[in-house]
Amino acid sequence: MKIKANIQRIGAFMTDGLVSLFKNLKLNSNKRGVSILLAVALIALIVCAGLGSIWLATQLLDSSSGTPGSDPDGDGLPFVGTLSILISESNTLSPSTAVSSTSDDYNIYHSNGVTLADVNDASDLGGKVDYTIGTATDFSVGSLDAGRLFMYVDPGTDYYLDVPETQEKNIGIISGYKKIDIDGDNYDEHLFELDVSGFDSNLDSNSAQITSYVYAEDTTIGLSSPADQDSLGTGTQTGTIEWQINTISAEYATCLARVYVVSNDTTFGSQADVTSLKVTSDYGEMAYAVGGDIIEDSGSKTWYFDIEVDNYRNLLDGILLPRPTGGTSYFTVTVGYETYFTNAANATSLTLYTVTIGADEALDAADSDSVTVGG
Repeated sequence: MKIKANIQRIGAFMTDGLVSLFKNLKLNSNKRGVSILLAVALIALIVCAGLGSIWLATQLLDSSSGTPGSDPDGDGLPFVGTLSILISESNTLSPSTAVSSTSDDYNIYHSNGVTLADVNDASDLGGKVDYTIGTATDFSVGSLDAGRLFMYVDPGTDYYLDVPETQEKNIGIISGYKKIDIDGDNYDEHLFELDVSGFDSNLDSNSAQITSYVYAEDTTIGLSSPADQDSLGTGTQTGTIEWQINTISAEYATCLARVYVVSNDTTFGSQADVTSLKVTSDYGEMAYAVGGDIIEDSGSKTWYFDIEVDNYRNLLDGILLPRPTGGTSYFTVTVGYETYFTNAANATSLTLYTVTIGADEALDAADSDSVTVGG
């Protein structure tokens, strides 16, 4: 890089200058003291000038927000110029299957010097350019962008966005993302930060390809019907009920928004109490609730589970449940309980409700199934 070469030249100049001066001082040490003072002053001047030059060059290097190790034009400055950007979509669970999205929306914005943390709504973004999947479109990156752009992603009403895969497979250009309501519909969308600093400003043509990875939504979700559990005995007894979110096709996904259990106890919790919830899949534990994560509502005789979904009406807060090819054809919902029956005739019905949310950001009708536990 030019700046590094200049630093080396500055260092060499300082070394040669200091050596020469020290030689002169040695040869002329018997001369008047004023000469020595002038020489020392000159040495100090050279050292200060050299250090100042190195500091300035270092600051220029540090101020570059380019891709680490990438500065093709050698000027230490972020890319400025025309960038041809092509956005495509890929099905995470079935890469060979074409993505046929409906109402998908991809836009790229100027950053105008702000960072992702500074963006609170659409007013914080610069002029946008609309992108059609599969069509390369030019974007004019300005110096004020400082090598940073923002990309709004909405894969449409039939697909969920696979954020981890999208980040990992575009690691050279996507540097982060934020969930934010950009289109003003009161629901969040993904806003990605693009690092375009490492492109070559000296070239007439630069191009970038971004792939959005998605899951196809399965809209045929249901619940299994486990057998009733009778003859549990009196006193405090513990057990579990295992439901399955089933009928989901391979290479599709759903998004879990809410889970709760309703009792038919005359006095809520007197005969049975719900103690835990666990949702598992081939990917492991997807949701878990125990203790304080279970919110009891005696008025509605309901146990609500805090499964770390901040807003169950917000698609981006939901828990994606993808089903790969060859994997288990269901997701397991295990509910733990305690019973306190005083005689064998006691019985309580526990009804599980699961609510999914569609790629269209609309809540689906709840699926439910009841299991009776008895003494």
